[in-house]
Amino acid sequence: MVDMARKYISLVLIALIILCLPIAGAGGAKTGDQDTGASGTVIRQGGEYAPEELIVRFTSPQSDPKLGKKVEKMFGKAAKRTHKITRDYTPLGLSNTYLIRLSHEEDVKEVKAKYLSDSEVVFAEPNYIVTIDTIPNDPSFSLLWGLHNTGQRGTADADIDAPEAWDLSTGSSAVVVAVIDTGVDYTHPDLAANIWTNPGEIAGDGIDNDRNGFIDDIHGWDFYNNDSQPLDDNGHGTHCAGTIGAVGGNGIGVTGVMWNTRIMPLKFMSSSGSGYTSDAVAAILYADMMGADVLSNSWGGPDYSSALESAIAGSPALVVCAAGNNGRNADTYPMYPAAYTCPQIVSVASYSPYDRLSSFSNYGPVSVDVAAPGEYIYSTLKGGGYGYKSGTSMATPHVAGLAGLLKSNSPGLSNLDLKAAILDSVDQRSSLTGKIATGGLINAANALSSLQPATLSVTGISPSSGYTTGPVSITNLAGTGFQSTPGVKLVGPDGTPEIPATGVTRVSSTRLTCTINLEGQPTGLYTVQVTNPGGEMASFSGFTILPPVPTISSLSPSSAGVGGAAFELLVSGTNFTPASSVAWNGSVRETVYDAGTLRATILQSDIASPGTAIVTVVDPERGISNGKGFTILPPLPAPTVSRIYPSMVKKGTTRSETIYGTNFVSGASAELRMSGQSPIQCTNMVRVNSGKLTCTIAIPANAAIGYWDVVVTNPDGQSGMKARGFRIY
Repeated sequence: MVDMARKYISLVLIALIILCLPIAGAGGAKTGDQDTGASGTVIRQGGEYAPEELIVRFTSPQSDPKLGKKVEKMFGKAAKRTHKITRDYTPLGLSNTYLIRLSHEEDVKEVKAKYLSDSEVVFAEPNYIVTIDTIPNDPSFSLLWGLHNTGQRGTADADIDAPEAWDLSTGSSAVVVAVIDTGVDYTHPDLAANIWTNPGEIAGDGIDNDRNGFIDDIHGWDFYNNDSQPLDDNGHGTHCAGTIGAVGGNGIGVTGVMWNTRIMPLKFMSSSGSGYTSDAVAAILYADMMGADVLSNSWGGPDYSSALESAIAGSPALVVCAAGNNGRNADTYPMYPAAYTCPQIVSVASYSPYDRLSSFSNYGPVSVDVAAPGEYIYSTLKGGGYGYKSGTSMATPHVAGLAGLLKSNSPGLSNLDLKAAILDSVDQRSSLTGKIATGGLINAANALSSLQPATLSVTGISPSSGYTTGPVSITNLAGTGFQSTPGVKLVGPDGTPEIPATGVTRVSSTRLTCTINLEGQPTGLYTVQVTNPGGEMASFSGFTILPPVPTISSLSPSSAGVGGAAFELLVSGTNFTPASSVAWNGSVRETVYDAGTLRATILQSDIASPGTAIVTVVDPERGISNGKGFTILPPLPAPTVSRIYPSMVKKGTTRSETIYGTNFVSGASAELRMSGQSPIQCTNMVRVNSGKLTCTIAIPANAAIGYWDVVVTNPDGQSGMKARGFRIY
């Protein structure tokens, strides 16, 4: 859990720092370079972090004793007792990640380098400080121009068209928006009815009833002070909460983008508006664990944190983040968490009532997604009051509220669906072209209109067939009106079982992908059936399950010499049937099915010319197999005979002989010849290499005395001779 001694020191130092800084950082922090921007805003260049803490992720679980052994090895015995785990993020969903307290004397950056030298460390980083994004405000601007601007301030229609959107939806108490900030005044008359209450917890009994690791977390949690009272002592979080979901239609105060919602207060920043990354990570993980649909983050800093990025990357919620108030290009000067590339993040710039990007707002054609009203925004304040604030902090809850409206209207939408609906429906503004990715201001009416459910239909499937040998990946199940997590199955002819799809993914409202296991299923034409979560169903007849295609694995023989005799070819493989035939270059040959293999007669004319013939198997029901190459070898050079040893033998004796020459091949034969005499065959022929043969010659007792020719003949019929090369005496 959070080290309370550290908190106490931080608060004391904040009291000193706030006297000399326009925006106070968290107390006790080490600080990098700073300079003061317009309106007294502190532009931080990076490097602010808790002086005695590291956030470290390991490849395996850790404990204080196990950590102590590592520390002793890295720093020596004296340091063994100084490094302690003060928070374990594993129960919250970020495995093997810990907040570690160091000693007063240690330099955080040096300790970080030591930790990173351990092969079990995935990352180690300082506990960076982030701050809220509010800038000074001017109370002379009129009320709620960002929701509906009739020209009372700035340019008419420089707003998000909220009234038009409310014709379609004013929100839902089933949608939870987490305000991760300085806390929320959840007793505020204009917020109390829309505050989230933990259904699994009993107030005030001192027991962790829902066993989530937090006692009496009735309305969220205060991660800065580590208690169950996330009340706002700054005002920033309450102001953001009001823009998201101040109760609409209750006759008092203001109206949020959502009239009805459940706001989850998660405090991680102090009364000065600063907090630690370690607490922000815990707040995000808590929001995910407790089912928040949208996370509103009106804060940031220039320091990259792997822990914070990992927490966001694993979130199923839409994570809305302020782009920052430095008036800079965030592509070059990133502000985190808005600048992380996690796909569920929406980075928000501030828009002026004068129909242009706010002068203080960060921008970036790559890293900043949309603009939303952020100047002189009137909303709820702590203590039951109301007031104005400006900044990308104020723009962010407009987008978070819109995301909540969309989720209310279409509960099945994923975080990426919500993001796409917001980004794809913006009002294009010339002042934003080249400044932010979409070039537009959010438009609630456009976004909600784009999500009005289309009629469910299925119009096609690709691929449209598959084989009974295993799963088939459907890359495009096309249609309209697909909602999140629909059911998909194949329905076959009467009497055949239905085949459910797995891994169904909604790419968009017009495209699904999935996997269907066809192994062992009956063949035939099937209907694809899609069912939305509400029970709406549509079908498409057009998927065929095919029997397995024949597959050739080997040929025997796999080659033959050109001009040879007809022969039998053995074809081995799978999925052959008695109806299968062997084809030679596409022409079927006489074939016999033999216990799963095929025997085909290859004609002498088939090997009349050298080259490669393609052998396939053709089956009337299963189609054509893969092709297998058969090599027709060109004519071999004729053998030559240079000598035989021994070269003379007495008649009536048997001798082992060695014949020397060239171009001898396997299967070659040899004999002795003399005109008018019967040839004498060599037996036990062995080809040692292309220039050497060994054999046995038995000389008959009645053999003619004199010189005989030595003849070697290759299997293709070509022969070579050594005239008078052998003498019988």
